[in-house]
Amino acid sequence: GITASDILLFSPTTLTQIGAYDVTTSSGSRSVLSLGAYLYLGMLTSNPELVVFRGSAGAWESPTIVGSYNTPGTIDALAVWSNTTRAYLGTANQAGGGELFIFDISNPLIPALLGTLEVGASVNGITVSGNTAYLATAHTSRELTVVNVTNPASPTIVGGYNTPGAVQAQAVTASGTTVYLGTRNNGAGAGRELYAINATVPTLPTLITSFEVGNQVNAISRAGGKLLLATANNNK
Repeated sequence: GITASDILLFSPTTLTQIGAYDVTTSSGSRSVLSLGAYLYLGMLTSNPELVVFRGSAGAWESPTIVGSYNTPGTIDALAVWSNTTRAYLGTANQAGGGELFIFDISNPLIPALLGTLEVGASVNGITVSGNTAYLATAHTSRELTVVNVTNPASPTIVGGYNTPGAVQAQAVTASGTTVYLGTRNNGAGAGRELYAINATVPTLPTLITSFEVGNQVNAISRAGGKLLLATANNNK
């Protein structure tokens, strides 16, 4: 987020700004996901953490809030992921409470909570493939946390992967059962920040390969056969 605007919208053809919206003057946004006619925003504020946008009369020049959800406690949202029926929200660590929230968004205007999960650490990134959610977390012994979400009312941790060093995972994406995990800058051992992990067996993810990026990986996206990384390296 930036001062006075939590979300900025740009034309994909001209890269000129066409709209903006300030959800709250006291904090900013951390993550955004576009799905059909809606945008889902994870907020760095304790009320609300999940905000749903739609363009006014179908035009994004005037985005409007059409729905929201306030999670229990005073924690920040750090990650959001969604498909056509469910939204997944990851939050900062909350002692005695959940850090993963699953919503029914069949009616995007009224996100309905389906279930929560105590992860034991901040959830910085989320991706879902089939009935499995992959979380990039601040847990220093399972930076990748694998969750069975077949029953959204009762999600369960089924596995994890521990990267070298005590660094937080920041970003995650998946292609089938291959999971790509990005971490904070890692000075331990070979100092890798990008990991390709085989999660064919969710209870025992195994390393395929790793890569030295040279700095923190904040986000990962797939484009065809390539990975696009948003990093903290000011030269790349």
